[in-house]
Amino acid sequence: MQTGKSTVKTIFDGTRIFNIPIYQRSYSWDKGNLQDFLTDLVNQYKDRKYFLGSFLFHINDTREEFTVIDIVDGQQRLTTFIIFIQTLIKKLVKKKSSLVSQRTQRIFIKDEDVYKLELSNEDTSFLHNYILSDYPFEKIKTKTPSQSLLLQSKIFFTEELDNFDIEILEKLYY
Repeated sequence: MQTGKSTVKTIFDGTRIFNIPIYQRSYSWDKGNLQDFLTDLVNQYKDRKYFLGSFLFHINDTREEFTVIDIVDGQQRLTTFIIFIQTLIKKLVKKKSSLVSQRTQRIFIKDEDVYKLELSNEDTSFLHNYILSDYPFEKIKTKTPSQSLLLQSKIFFTEELDNFDIEILEKLYY
């Protein structure tokens, strides 16, 4: 890819599938990491860009009209961001915000049957079938510590974003 500063909008342009290679560790962010992530976003000044961190990407392949990009560094942050933005989009749609639409979901989460984030381990189907879907929390059974943390992340963002009005949710999206 390129070096330098990018925005979420340029990274997620709708044409990329992000893949976490098998050699990367499984998801490991706990509630403390999630709280720090959300607090940073909530406290961000509207006129300043938020620094999500450094990422190292490697173009791996193409699949149909998508470019498959391996995440060499930053997989925890990007996975957390995907779970966060999916939850935020659902909240904004529910509140009838004009900032998001079905297209927004296709850019960040899933375009028809193509998910925008893939894990190269046993957690990928769990992420797609349970975390990035509307599957009820109480029916989800986890098999690995990383699946428990992925579920904890979805529950955390769902509960925390329920505490915000539409203005704060739109600020977070912006």
